Amino acid sequence: MYQLTLTIPEETILALNVKPEQLQSELLLAAAMKLYELGKLSSGAAANLAGIPKVLFLSQLAKYDISTFKLTEAELIEDLTHTSIQQETLLSIPLSPTLEPLTDLDPWTQSLIGVIQLKQKNLNND
Repeated sequence: MYQLTLTIPEETILALNVKPEQLQSELLLAAAMKLYELGKLSSGAAANLAGIPKVLFLSQLAKYDISTFKLTEAELIEDLTHTSIQQETLLSIPLSPTLEPLTDLDPWTQSLIGVIQLKQKNLNND
């Protein structure tokens, strides 16, 4: 782990309205949020830098109006297209009580079909 020493003017501490012992966590959180916003750190890495759990970090992003939605329009279209193809694949596969024919499918599709089958069994049992 690296250690960094900063000299902070007293006016800055007064302007931030924080106690000197809170300054470190405030600056680390601010740096982590900005580095996340710039795309330099993932949310997990930024939370680690801030020294807080990822869930708390994400809530802090919302508090400061920093979006957690990072996809570009092209990436979003690609994801939607990929999802559409996966849905078409699912619709073309007949539901079967056995999972043996599903072994040729990718793990994501296998898990989704398993969830659909479980839901269908629960509906039949009710």
